[in-house]
Amino acid sequence: MQNIFFQGNSSTPTVNFDVNKGLIEISGRSIPENALKFYTPLIQWIKEYQKKPKQKTTVNFNIEYFNTSSSKSILQILKVLEQMYEAGFDIVLNWFYKDDDILEIGEDYQMLIHLPFNMIKTEQ
Repeated sequence: MQNIFFQGNSSTPTVNFDVNKGLIEISGRSIPENALKFYTPLIQWIKEYQKKPKQKTTVNFNIEYFNTSSSKSILQILKVLEQMYEAGFDIVLNWFYKDDDILEIGEDYQMLIHLPFNMIKTEQ
């Protein structure tokens, strides 16, 4: 299984998925023209990782802004992580936010997904 790293730009987030470290990171802005095309390989990677995950997986969402289509894909990622958590794996989910809007979105996800979220306020 290969690691994934994409450097973000003005419309897509930076992605760092490292199988050896058990690390899943998405940060920056997520307003791709085609969110499904952007996120499908990431979701497939996580589903493959789910078959043989590290005992502890650290997940960092540090998204400053994302559109509705991105939010649906993020929810799909969270659902796979929830399955791993329910199977007994340790999932550390860090939800970074700068403003109340991103905090509220994280709280909404937290109500839908049975995973412990660490809400972490970052500098403005």
